[in-house]
Amino acid sequence: MQQQINIGNMANDGSGDPIRAAFIKTNANFTELYDRHFISAYDTRTQLNSASTNIITAANVVSSNGIAIVDSTKLTVSRDGTYNIQFSAQLDRTVNGTDTVDFWLRRNGTDVPWTASHVTLAGIVTGK
Repeated sequence: MQQQINIGNMANDGSGDPIRAAFIKTNANFTELYDRHFISAYDTRTQLNSASTNIITAANVVSSNGIAIVDSTKLTVSRDGTYNIQFSAQLDRTVNGTDTVDFWLRRNGTDVPWTASHVTLAGIVTGK
C-alpha cells in the first residue's frame, strides 16, 4: 500500500517526516510499484480441437514474476489480487465450412463469467 510522506506545514518547520523515514517510505513505494506480477509464455505445439473442451497449453516461459505455469496448463499466482490476463492464438481450419471457437478462463475447473471470446471461422480451405 502506498505510503504518504509527511512534508510538514512549512519548509524546515520540523513537523514532517525525518529524512530517513521519508526515504524508507520512498523505497517501499518503489518496491510496491516495481513488484508487479506478470508472465510471458508460449507454446509451439499444434493443439488440436479434439473434444468439446480443450485446454490451451503454454510450456515455454519467457519471463515471469510471481506467476508460474503448472503442468503447462494452470496459472498459479503467489498473492491475491486482480490480474489482467491476455492471450493470442492462431487458428487453422482443415475442412471447408464454418467453425466456431470459444475461449474462456476457468478457475479451479469452473468457467469464469464474462471471460468468453467467441471466434467464427468461415470459408473454403485452399492448399498450403
